[in-house]
Amino acid sequence: MDLAKLLADPAAFGAKYQPIVALASGRPVAYEALLHVEGVPPGAVFGAAATAGRLADLDRVARDVAVRDAAGWLGGALLFVKLAVAPGDLPPDWLASTRAVAAEAAVPLRQVVLEVVQPGPGETLERTARIVTRCRGAGCQVALVGALDPRTVRNLVSALLPDYVTLDRSVVARLPGAEATETAEDVVRAAEAGAARVIAFGVENDAQAAAVGRLGVEWAQGYLYGRPERRSPTVDTD
Repeated sequence: MDLAKLLADPAAFGAKYQPIVALASGRPVAYEALLHVEGVPPGAVFGAAATAGRLADLDRVARDVAVRDAAGWLGGALLFVKLAVAPGDLPPDWLASTRAVAAEAAVPLRQVVLEVVQPGPGETLERTARIVTRCRGAGCQVALVGALDPRTVRNLVSALLPDYVTLDRSVVARLPGAEATETAEDVVRAAEAGAARVIAFGVENDAQAAAVGRLGVEWAQGYLYGRPERRSPTVDTD
């Protein structure tokens, strides 16, 4: 794989979209974008970018492609895009190209939800807070992902005031078990205390769907509702 050649050609990249649905109706309210390169596993692309020190470049391409390929079909749904790099690794002008692509694609930035991973061991809360501020300054919404410990969620929600908090796949996978249910309930309550909407990721069966529904979770994503697919303005792949 020639990473430099790939990064120089945005047309080599595409996006697949996995629906996020309202549990009450089962209808899509949002889509999460996943980077797609024909014949290459996404993990391999990000691994190569990390090794080459080009992760920030790939993150930019992934964001821009996600917005570009949403043109013509997104409607009023939200578009979730995960940031692939730590906040401290992003250049000052990191959203400039995404603004331009969004304007050309007629995708309002208020419909773009940037997924910010909770601070890791080497990342300070202050740096993450700055990136959240920059997301909002560009007109985007913010989702906090990767948070498992309820106390951590409570602290992050209080400090960052995200619009959304995801219930992690690793927790959802163990539902409706008692320990996972207790953890999930605490995360949900911590998020709700900060007025953040909770989204359960990785819902794969009816038992898990029922479990998150009992917790008061309104939105969910997972293979139970749809797999990542390419979409076009003229062909509905739901």
